[in-house]
Amino acid sequence: EQEARYAQLYDAMERLAEESARTGIPAADVAQVVADALTVDKPKARYLLPTSSAVTMHARRLLPDEVWDSVMMGSLGAKSEGGL
Repeated sequence: EQEARYAQLYDAMERLAEESARTGIPAADVAQVVADALTVDKPKARYLLPTSSAVTMHARRLLPDEVWDSVMMGSLGAKSEGGL
């Protein structure tokens, strides 16, 4: 039963991982940000790559959990069932 309940979400996450592997941020870009963070006197709590992540994080702070969960599930092509 557990497998059946999460099969759609698992499949969606697998597709997302495959897509991210093809279109994701180059490791060198991430490594540069990490190196920069390690060498500053006061590093930020979070570094967002790419810049569009900042918009996503801002939306996350503004939206209630239930709405955010629904948006995330919708982006995966899955239905939110009130608390995954």
